[in-house]
Amino acid sequence: MTTLLLSLSILACTKDTGDSADRVTQRFVITVENVGTLYPIIASGSGSELSLNVPVGADLTLLATDGDQWLLSEATPFYAQGVPQAPANIPLLELQILDGEIQRRRSVDKVQVVMEQAPLVGLTAPDGWEIFGLSAPHGEEPAPEATVPAAWLQALLDGDRSGGEAQIQALTGITHLAGAGFAGVALDGAKLVVLGEADRGEGLEALAEDGNPLRLLEGEGFSNSAVFGDQEGGGYDPLAPGAVTTLEIEASPGEHLFFASMLVQTNDLFIGSPPQGIPLFAGSTPVEGEIVGSLVLYDAGTEANQAPGLGPDQAPRQAAPNTGAPDETVELREVDDDYTYPAPDAVLSVRLAPMKMEAE
Repeated sequence: MTTLLLSLSILACTKDTGDSADRVTQRFVITVENVGTLYPIIASGSGSELSLNVPVGADLTLLATDGDQWLLSEATPFYAQGVPQAPANIPLLELQILDGEIQRRRSVDKVQVVMEQAPLVGLTAPDGWEIFGLSAPHGEEPAPEATVPAAWLQALLDGDRSGGEAQIQALTGITHLAGAGFAGVALDGAKLVVLGEADRGEGLEALAEDGNPLRLLEGEGFSNSAVFGDQEGGGYDPLAPGAVTTLEIEASPGEHLFFASMLVQTNDLFIGSPPQGIPLFAGSTPVEGEIVGSLVLYDAGTEANQAPGLGPDQAPRQAAPNTGAPDETVELREVDDDYTYPAPDAVLSVRLAPMKMEAE
């Protein structure tokens, strides 16, 4: 499974504009934070028959009840090297909690499994049983403890289902990362986003599909540019919910900010500035404050879209960078498909602050 990882030094680039000696500049610090929600469960549901999404890199854990006793499965992987290999059935184990820890004993029944159309899995409970299915990211060991909240399990064993399903639903969803991104400065628009045109081969495709902003640093249209990401590991990784990073850019009155960050987990969507950019000055006064309200969710038009968080050609599930079927509409546009995506301000906070200039 390919993960998004860019092991880089801090990179920033200032272009020679030819009249740099006469250029009055202001440095800004940009703070980028992923304000999204971390969901420990990808998909959940219940019933005697159940269809559930189990994407590459996820395991399925099942609970089952006949109204009296409760059974639990191990966390079951459904793929080998990205290829669907669903088992014909999943064993259920007697369940108890001792000293706050989940204990499992012998197998007593099985749930039938059919791989409907990856990542959708069909599950059928034994006669007279109801099953609860929870799909969660794969752990190091095939154990349900990382998937199933112990407090919920204890409540079930105590015969209390009130609020249990609501608790699980609150933990269920697609966790969107903010890909390592790009910030550039220029006087005029159409430097990064050109609506209605095919990708220009200047690096936006690599950012939108794979979270790699490096090629955009090579662009000639920016007076100053930098890349950003989660620097905890000494490199540039996607920003998970709660992660914060900063970068600095330099600009002159009249110049605009051009910003882009991949929306992970999608095929080629990115959060970016409008085509004309975002003004960095009001007259000669540097702009300060939150700017995410000016950002837009775009489709780069380079790869066919799959359901967010589930598609096999999306990072981090894709077999390799630049993997996936081409988009039938080969043009950059605002997102207009039938899937549901978070708004930019549900994923990012982007705050702009002018730095105090030291007297020479």
